[in-house]
Amino acid sequence: MFVHGNYRVNEALSLFGGVRITSDKKKTEYSIFGSILPFLGFEPIDNFISKTSDTPVSWTLGARYHFNEEFMGYVTFSRGYRSGAIKDYFVKIDEVSSGTGFFSKPEYVTNYEAGFKVIGFDNELQANVAFFYMSYEDIISAIQTNGSFTSILVNASSAWIAGAELDLKYQVSSNLLMTASAGFLQSRYGTFIPLPDVDLTGQS
Repeated sequence: MFVHGNYRVNEALSLFGGVRITSDKKKTEYSIFGSILPFLGFEPIDNFISKTSDTPVSWTLGARYHFNEEFMGYVTFSRGYRSGAIKDYFVKIDEVSSGTGFFSKPEYVTNYEAGFKVIGFDNELQANVAFFYMSYEDIISAIQTNGSFTSILVNASSAWIAGAELDLKYQVSSNLLMTASAGFLQSRYGTFIPLPDVDLTGQS
């Protein structure tokens, strides 16, 4: 279920916002996993079903301002959601028994973005510039365990991504359109120690 609205304050300024409520349910039956690789310890898992159920709320707020016909700026604030993951490959009985490693909590992100759009030279030149910062909570990661080709699912406590993007279009002539783009991206985990001997704190 979702609702979204746009309010035009005046000729230059518009405000917008919305909210979404999601019912997210998953179900995985493990009766067949592991039966093809018993010599590696992946024994058949019978009569076990894994389920997740979440009801996340996502939202967005923002504003657009037209300084003139050729220049528009905007800001947005939004809250996003990524469904919790269930591991459905190379699952071991001890993982299912311990209740860790084969599923994750949902992941949330708060996104802050600002940018502007420019149209010039009789609509021949168009430029879009955006700056953003994304703050994650319980970001989902798959971590390879030592001495094994398998991995476990874990949630890092926090992480962030910051960056900027630039898109350019220039209509040189009626037969020639030139485009260019550039981007910068940086990301880091917060405190993240998925295993006793693995510390990914501060890494990208």
